[in-house]
Amino acid sequence: MVLIRLPADDELSDEVKRLFETKIKSYIKVPVIGSYTRSLSYKPRLLENMADEHLHIMMTRELPRKTKEMIATAVSMTNSCTYCTVSHAGVLKAYFNFGDEELVELTQLTAHFSALGVLENAYSLLSDEDIPKATADTLKDIEGSLGRVPKVYRIMVADPDYLKITWEREKAIMNEGKIDATTKRIIALAILAKYRAGDLFKAHWAAAKREGVNMPQLMEALHVVHTFQKNNVHTTGLNFKEPPDDWWQELKRRFIA
Repeated sequence: MVLIRLPADDELSDEVKRLFETKIKSYIKVPVIGSYTRSLSYKPRLLENMADEHLHIMMTRELPRKTKEMIATAVSMTNSCTYCTVSHAGVLKAYFNFGDEELVELTQLTAHFSALGVLENAYSLLSDEDIPKATADTLKDIEGSLGRVPKVYRIMVADPDYLKITWEREKAIMNEGKIDATTKRIIALAILAKYRAGDLFKAHWAAAKREGVNMPQLMEALHVVHTFQKNNVHTTGLNFKEPPDDWWQELKRRFIA
């Protein structure tokens, strides 16, 4: 159950209605007030701050909005925030011709790099003496792709079959599919940063720069991570499970077939 009572439309102040009409509706273009917005009607100053944040962070600047919506969806997945995952996957479907294949691709990308981030942090508990001295053809393939072999793979070589399975999955995710490779790299960086996987982050950042990604683009991606880490805590903290039906149906009518 939702932990607060959400005010009805006729209970909203003129200030909240003004913010919805002038700022919030211009972001998702749905003429229905969602639960997140409705909950912040208790705090109009924070509601306006949220609206200003989204209009600044999420609109196309150095990064296209589509990429930012993918990052928002990915971060929400890692936080098990169903409300935000459904909302922003819905935005991708409604306005960016994002199909089921792409959504599966995004989910696998998110799952792979979040798991690698967890593993890097687990491996960080080991000392340098614990790093295997073994080698494998897979390590050469990794070095050829990333320019060096991140520590997580140098330790994983202790189980060479598992190393190969993991790296083959990464190649399939990064080199195949409908989402372009540079966009995937940016999303990977966002996920690795969230998990504080520093060594993997540095390797993929070096690769991203070789692909033409610049610092302003990276900063925008990281600011989306920051924004949705906050948003996810708000929605899960108040126990919002999914967007309200009327809001979702209005968005779904805009889905691109």
